[in-house]
Amino acid sequence: MVTQRGETILMSNVGYILNSDGSQTFTIVLNDNSTVDDVTKVSFAKVSATGIGAAPTATESGVYAKVVDGSISVSGCNIGDKALIFASDGRLMKQSMLDDGNTVIDVSSFAPGGYLLRIGKTTVKFQKK
Repeated sequence: MVTQRGETILMSNVGYILNSDGSQTFTIVLNDNSTVDDVTKVSFAKVSATGIGAAPTATESGVYAKVVDGSISVSGCNIGDKALIFASDGRLMKQSMLDDGNTVIDVSSFAPGGYLLRIGKTTVKFQKK
């Protein structure tokens, strides 16, 4: 589930949900007894256990990326922006200068797994299958 604040919570981590009569908010109690308080609404989405959502992913800044047949299509960037791709362990896997508003970055040689694409101050998660 995803809260109104954008927090993703795997259903397997939810112990129970608390709501008081007349209250406009509820609390999600996790299996480790930690809580997510003041929740007003949730939506449900299918996500992997890695916490990486399904592509495509859009960010508030307009940077948009998706995995397609071993490549990432990036749009909404400026010419000359630098794209950095990091493995989940922090290793820099690839860097590219973006040459126009729509650039394709080849990731076909990457092993399957989770990666981060960073352009400027914006980071987008993606999964290489």
